[in-house]
Amino acid sequence: METGTRLGHWWIGVAIALVVGSTFVMIRAIARLVRNHRSSVVTTVPLAAEQTVVFEAAGPMILNVRGPRFSRSFAELEYTLHEVDTAAPVALNTILLRAETSGLSAVQLAILSLDIREPGEYHLAVAGLTPDTATGDHQLVFTRDRRADSVRTVLLLVASALGLVGGSALGLVAFLTGTHS
Repeated sequence: METGTRLGHWWIGVAIALVVGSTFVMIRAIARLVRNHRSSVVTTVPLAAEQTVVFEAAGPMILNVRGPRFSRSFAELEYTLHEVDTAAPVALNTILLRAETSGLSAVQLAILSLDIREPGEYHLAVAGLTPDTATGDHQLVFTRDRRADSVRTVLLLVASALGLVGGSALGLVAFLTGTHS
């Protein structure tokens, strides 16, 4: 009877450690997701037929559209981007699994991936805008491509949630079996 009680206390200790550790990892992962989202914005420009966009840094980027919830203003628009100095086009690749960030009134949707080779000025053209297209509340947001880091962080969140649930279940079972010894 003494051994069973000690074993039950040991499992409760393991369960508590698992719950505390998983909670700590979960909080850190959530903070990392928020921090990555906030720090990933490179530049934001209004939705317009033509404009110059300045990139202060090079690297993989994502073109996101941001506008009011249920807006159709971005539907069927075509985007082209090229360097102002050299007129070299930038390849814009469609994102199949689009990330969406939603607020109460606005939505941001990742639509195209691109690679900025050098910092500088780029000419952005948007084909398909008509005079009746609402553009006032609509923006184009260029962000750093952090999809791989986001996937890793979400997997870490899932693992910590499983650890939290598993630790809670283990603690409950150890407590219930320890009280009946």
